[in-house]
Amino acid sequence: MLENGFIMLPRSITNWQWYDEPNTMRIFLHLLLTANYTDRSWHGVPVLRGQRICTYGVLAGELGMSIQQVRTALSHLECSGEVSRQTLARASLITVNNYDSLLAGVEKVDVPLPFPWMVHNQSTAF
Repeated sequence: MLENGFIMLPRSITNWQWYDEPNTMRIFLHLLLTANYTDRSWHGVPVLRGQRICTYGVLAGELGMSIQQVRTALSHLECSGEVSRQTLARASLITVNNYDSLLAGVEKVDVPLPFPWMVHNQSTAF
């Protein structure tokens, strides 16, 4: 899983229809954080920027949720158009719709990091 880099979210996300639904919000944020940020390929399947291949079980394990909670949250996101899902042989290809507009210009922004521990290759003890 990606551990470097960051995403920026607008404060207006607090007005989003799923903001007050904890599982749906967690799944959406997790998909934003774990979706490809560059085009790649997995077992011959192109996985584009804003997409991720996974199963319900993998998402459930990564977030400490039940498979049913993951299904319900993804269903919310699919119904409202935030994500789309394509079934593959052993997994699903999940696309965060409007990924580029949601995270527009993040790679081009040179923002100073607010906390020293965010600097890559700097060791800190907690």
